[in-house]
Amino acid sequence: MKKIILTSLVLFLFIGSSIAQKQKKSEKAIDKQLEKVQEKLKLDNIQLLMIKEVVVKYQKEKIALRNQEIPDEEKRIQIREINLKQEKELSQFLNEKQLIEFKKIMKEQKKEVRKDRSRKKGSGNRRGRRNSF
Repeated sequence: MKKIILTSLVLFLFIGSSIAQKQKKSEKAIDKQLEKVQEKLKLDNIQLLMIKEVVVKYQKEKIALRNQEIPDEEKRIQIREINLKQEKELSQFLNEKQLIEFKKIMKEQKKEVRKDRSRKKGSGNRRGRRNSF
């Protein structure tokens, strides 16, 4: 019985730490994106902090949504709703021109991420295949 409890506790701690690592990676990626945004939109530090808070908040919602076992179409609809809420909240800190440019930058970065993912999926050796030299 003690072994089961101990194993469960270790497993729980491992899962918790892996979730925390994913959140840190996500926040680092957001920081990297926001550096570019700050440069292009000429944001002050207060604007940057407020935008980061909003983006992180809605990113967590999107991650939680992606982990739910609901149909993909429902997820897409809910993600659109989250994006609209995020945009509305961001409009409190950005003027109209900045908001348009922000959306443009985010679309570009999203395309880059998708491109990188497709490269990673296609690269490397598959099992059973050998390099030919």
